Amino acid sequence: MAIIVLINFNILFGVAISEELRFFTIRDAGKIGSTDGRVRSVQRGSTYLTVDDSGEIVLATSSAENKIYAFSINENHLLGIVEVGDTPKGIKISLDGRIAMVANKGSATVSVIDLKTMNVIRDILVSPVLHNIVFSPNSQYAYVTI
Repeated sequence: MAIIVLINFNILFGVAISEELRFFTIRDAGKIGSTDGRVRSVQRGSTYLTVDDSGEIVLATSSAENKIYAFSINENHLLGIVEVGDTPKGIKISLDGRIAMVANKGSATVSVIDLKTMNVIRDILVSPVLHNIVFSPNSQYAYVTI
């Protein structure tokens, strides 16, 4: 079965899907909406989202603040806020759930975030105009679009 999602980018921006819920950022409102009706607040400029494979954590980038917001899906509370490089865009969680990587477009870096401590453990200088990230199936490699 194919699922087609149409997105009005004047209103919505990022989309992330877990097994049970769909998440979306509401452009310029600083909000993350979901199909369960709950809204999680990001200060401003929320853009991209990702959900871990267990369906327990949703991460959102705030390009306006240079921060990542981590939310518990089941308990509906903020787990932490992590400062990253300039203008974070695409973000992904490794398949083992240990780290997340975010492409920082403005600083041309990739921030590696330890999800247990909610700290940046490394910034990798890559190339100007980064946009998004995807992990290989074994989480050994991360591919960054430039």
